[in-house]
Amino acid sequence: MHGINESLEFTPVSVAVMTVSDTRTPETDTSGDILVQRLEAAGHHLATRTIVTDDKDKIATQVQSWIDDPEIDVVISTGGTGLTGRDTTPEAITPLFEKTIEGFSVIFHQVSFQSVGLSTLQSRAVAGLANNTFIFALPGSNGAVKDGWDKVISFQLDSRHKPCNLVELMPRLSEKYETQLSDKLTHIDSERRAIMVDVADKPDTKRTAIARGFVSLTPDTLAAIKAGATKKGDVLSVAELAGIMGAKKTAELIPLCHPLPLSKVKLVLTPQAEGIAVTAEVGCTGKTGVEMEALTAVSVACLTVYDMVKAMDKSASIGPIELVEKTGGKSGTFKRDD
Repeated sequence: MHGINESLEFTPVSVAVMTVSDTRTPETDTSGDILVQRLEAAGHHLATRTIVTDDKDKIATQVQSWIDDPEIDVVISTGGTGLTGRDTTPEAITPLFEKTIEGFSVIFHQVSFQSVGLSTLQSRAVAGLANNTFIFALPGSNGAVKDGWDKVISFQLDSRHKPCNLVELMPRLSEKYETQLSDKLTHIDSERRAIMVDVADKPDTKRTAIARGFVSLTPDTLAAIKAGATKKGDVLSVAELAGIMGAKKTAELIPLCHPLPLSKVKLVLTPQAEGIAVTAEVGCTGKTGVEMEALTAVSVACLTVYDMVKAMDKSASIGPIELVEKTGGKSGTFKRDD
């Protein structure tokens, strides 16, 4: 038997409601009102509600922000599912889907046919799943919203509905993602524990990496550095040495990095109009890459500059620090576009 088992406990979910319309206001948004009234009457929580114009990019941006919000379980939109030139809700949200719930459209048209007959052909109601969030797009008419909620969505968002419902799937929605994550993140095992990758069977190959960073400074601080007039001494020379030492100590600073026989560490600190540009080039012949060594060299050099000038320049700041280029290994060559 299918239906609601009243003996079971009800689990509320958090729902975001979006009305897609060029003309509706909070005072005239009747279909949005219907959704909110019904979901709250059912015991669910209204996370947020908004009205978005019939603009594909605006619709996609709004839905994506809710998909990214871990506090939102379900997104329901109303409007923009027709066939006119301004109806773009399906085009906006379906590219966001990781999985499409094909059956929703089928069932919605079945129940809609009972209300409006063949006119249901003009509706493109869709549903899908993205980042553990269920997304439903309903037509904008009050009748269609009532049909969609009363006859379809309300049952699937009721944890007591049998033989199955969407709520009971929520704890399992990330299963595949977590498995894929473990496969992609080599420093996590199948039980999601941190591990140091075994590189014993990898061949020794030539590896290089270049990283860069920036320390923003005031003009007075830059002038003092160039003149060698800072109280702690030659900032650039000390920072260069610190960066070299940092590269050599990477495995001691970053827990899962392998100790590597570095053959080259070169630091270049260049005064510019707004601060000090730091570049590190690192090389070795080994079983794993030297990206972390290059990034650590830059980080330590930037921190050293900051330490040596912080007394005279409270506004000094560091960043960004980024990998510019790497070569060698199975993944081949990477080069930042800019």
